[in-house]
Amino acid sequence: MIAKQQALNPALVPLATFFVVIAAALGFLTLQGKEVFGLLGLLAVLGAALIALHPEVGILIFMTSLFVTYGNYVPTQGRFTPNNLLGLFFAFLLLLKLYRERDLWFSKERTLQIFTLLIMFFLLSSSFAEPQSNPIPELDLTAQTVHNLVTRFIFLIFFVNFIRTLRDVKLVLWVVLGLIFISAITGVQATGEESGPESYRAAATAGIQSAGNANRLAFLCVVGIGIIWYYRRVVTQRLLRLILTATIPGLAVAALMAGSRSGLVNLVVLSALIAIEGRFSIKKQIQMGLVAVFSAYLAAAFLTSAHFERLENLFPGASSGVKGTTSLDNRLRTLQEGLGIAFENPIFGVGIGNFRWVRFQKYGIAVPSHNSYVWAAAEGGIPALILYLMTFGVTLRNFLRTEQNAQNPELREIARGLRTSFLVLLVFSFFADFWLNVFTFVMIGLSIVVRRIQEREPVIVVKREFPSYSLGDSASTEGRAAAA
Repeated sequence: MIAKQQALNPALVPLATFFVVIAAALGFLTLQGKEVFGLLGLLAVLGAALIALHPEVGILIFMTSLFVTYGNYVPTQGRFTPNNLLGLFFAFLLLLKLYRERDLWFSKERTLQIFTLLIMFFLLSSSFAEPQSNPIPELDLTAQTVHNLVTRFIFLIFFVNFIRTLRDVKLVLWVVLGLIFISAITGVQATGEESGPESYRAAATAGIQSAGNANRLAFLCVVGIGIIWYYRRVVTQRLLRLILTATIPGLAVAALMAGSRSGLVNLVVLSALIAIEGRFSIKKQIQMGLVAVFSAYLAAAFLTSAHFERLENLFPGASSGVKGTTSLDNRLRTLQEGLGIAFENPIFGVGIGNFRWVRFQKYGIAVPSHNSYVWAAAEGGIPALILYLMTFGVTLRNFLRTEQNAQNPELREIARGLRTSFLVLLVFSFFADFWLNVFTFVMIGLSIVVRRIQEREPVIVVKREFPSYSLGDSASTEGRAAAA
């Protein structure tokens, strides 16, 4: 019997060559006593291959790396940081994608065009808006702020190019929700562990880095509630829908345990937006009532008198012994001084990254503006604020168009949740410098992606069939009527 020789599949030749080279490299490094470097190199190569085959997975890794803090485990400064390496790799993938598809669609995207003008104006204002020399160089954040603005805009371009399907959008939301859950859990667990006047406030020790601030943790918890409330409507698995619904009171209590008055305002705004949306529904009102009752029960069980005292102190004029009074007075002072700086420099502002030292020089205190609108107007002038508002207007319009025109109910509910969460972000922006945060760029990117997904949906034309009668049919009908 003559055995048949099977020809080697040509597609397997590069793969076999790759494994032979990797095996040889690992063997050589092992003989040199450097097998650890070999394993790290192998993981890097396999990771690069995975990202090349599934860029959306790489974007999720990239986004997570921007959200979280590494501690002392990996370098966060210098040239060879994880974010820099991912950025270089995605730049190569984007160039390859453009070469293959010959489509520069994102250069025509209105949101990205406006944001490009915003970056250019900020750079221009930095060169023209120096009112005088900075006497405190350590308070000059120009380089850091420009770096954050530009690199996160580049991430936004990667995001809208490689997050393309509804499945990708859901993966992004699940990762964001997972990070919010981790932040909320660690924040609640950390309350009371350290001594100090603010130790009762929940602030994350893991998860999203910015959630280490109690106010931002509360905001992110409210955003999580907004996304979950709408998305659970289209979840078909009962168990998953029940779990998602159960997380809403938990996130609400975590937001309240942060002792954040802005978080309380955001909760009220979110509840109002959900309540007034669409047609009046008894079912929706009952659901909201049950969630509110359960949240109030958990709040009564977990919140302390210090939490309630701070949350109730919403207006100026309280005695100095009431918790939060000093913070509220400082916020009002910051708002007044920030508006003063903005009015004195209405065209170019004081330059990006210069607010702190200018404020210190004028008023003797160097703290951020705690208001994104004031920050944009003070550092970039009225034109920068207008460009930001134009960007957000287009972002909101993208969500609304997707919500109104989407045929896929899952896409429609996701767009509603994102639209509501984005409105909450705009409210929170009155209480924090948040427009350079990664989350803002993710929301802008999602608005572009969901709109493009909706635009690619097949158009369903509903044809109405009307009865047609021929002359013969008409005559026969008249004849039957006459006979009757």
